[in-house]
Amino acid sequence: MKLLESNFSRRLIVTVFGIPLILAIIIAGSLPLYLFINLIVLISLFEIKKLLNNSNVQLSPYLFVPLTIGIIYLITNGEGYVRNSIFITSIIFIGIAAAVLTNKLSPSQQSKLENRLQIKLIDVYHPIKNFLITFSAILIISVPLSYGILLKQLPLGTELLLTTIFGIFAFDTGAYVFGTILGKNKMAPLISPGKTWEGAIFGTVTSLATVFAFNSILGVGLNPLITIILGTIIVLLGQSGDLLESYFKRKMKSKDSGRLLPGHGGVLDRIDSIVIVLPAVYYWLLLWV
Repeated sequence: MKLLESNFSRRLIVTVFGIPLILAIIIAGSLPLYLFINLIVLISLFEIKKLLNNSNVQLSPYLFVPLTIGIIYLITNGEGYVRNSIFITSIIFIGIAAAVLTNKLSPSQQSKLENRLQIKLIDVYHPIKNFLITFSAILIISVPLSYGILLKQLPLGTELLLTTIFGIFAFDTGAYVFGTILGKNKMAPLISPGKTWEGAIFGTVTSLATVFAFNSILGVGLNPLITIILGTIIVLLGQSGDLLESYFKRKMKSKDSGRLLPGHGGVLDRIDSIVIVLPAVYYWLLLWV
């Protein structure tokens, strides 16, 4: 069976050692989690830097290292208005960056704009592109992962964070295992050929079951409706994050973001779902906890 091939074995080994480590870090306290998130963000940015090398975009560690550390500190230690301002600003900035980078001027439009500005657009395009991509990469990783620390600071925060993280892991595992065994109908063949609807369905079942189990076992006490909505947020947004990262890797002509985690790829491959899920879960639970 394909499931028992070497890639699955490597994946299983990393999982066996990784889950206790993550459990220990989350349970240990805010400082270990704070340091761990800083490390994960920086590793992810180095992976993005490597992926972007083929597109002539250079992410400078001299820029993204201090900015990452500063952003995470402000979000996790600043007042609520500081945190919310950074979050909203990052969404606006990433939206503007995406609009600018995906919209191309026609030759006639470019000529008119160059005549009006009295400059050659090619002279400013690459610096602007580097700036937009660099800051987008920093914001899209560091801001959402900071919400893991904020989630832990809520009442029953450790239990809520564990429920969220393992709900995400359960979806990934269920989708991978059942997709490998039963998967026939491709979900997004042009973006991620390995993902199937069968895998997504079983991943959803395992994720919701895990969220309900953790809610009960850890004594979180969320009512069934809130728990279902929490599980739905994890499934829908987690899958969206996974597909977005797969699209980015395909554009960069790479299968994995790195090789740090055998059988899993890079760190970015493991946090793609978490990045989108954490802020949504935090603000959702903020209404109920």
